[in-house]
Amino acid sequence: MNTELSWEKGTFSSAYTLFKEQKLCGYLKRDSLSQSANGEIKGKVYCFKSSGFIKKNTIVYDGLTYKSLAVISYDEWRSRAILSVDKRVLHFNFDSLFQNSWQLIGTEGELIDYSKSSSKGYINSTTDDSLLLLSGLLVADHYKKSQRDVFVFMMMMACLIIVFTILF
Repeated sequence: MNTELSWEKGTFSSAYTLFKEQKLCGYLKRDSLSQSANGEIKGKVYCFKSSGFIKKNTIVYDGLTYKSLAVISYDEWRSRAILSVDKRVLHFNFDSLFQNSWQLIGTEGELIDYSKSSSKGYINSTTDDSLLLLSGLLVADHYKKSQRDVFVFMMMMACLIIVFTILF
């Protein structure tokens, strides 16, 4: 079953709002203080809990029963991820250098294409699996947050170097 969705995210917001045929159908909201997120689409609620420093992963839980449903394993160096759901494996990768389009490709023929421009985007999918649709947005948001964290760290280091150069 083909699924087409659109999404919006404010510039400084940590929440994605999902639409189907211009009607609200779901959301994904990252908690900025912890490594967790919550999402809902088509009446299904999910919790995403991330852990790890060097080898990061995210466990996806059913939001109502808190049963573990999937694991997302990140490859930080290559901006890729693997989503393991039951016995299925899906691969996440960006299609462009600027990370404005990406895919989630499954071993059972699942293909989900994501694209964005500024604060809006589109999802075109061969499946209507709500867990997969939200997971692709979460993984892209994870890498965007990682880039921001590296940028902030580099700016802080540059400021420290300037301060020490002036003082000493």
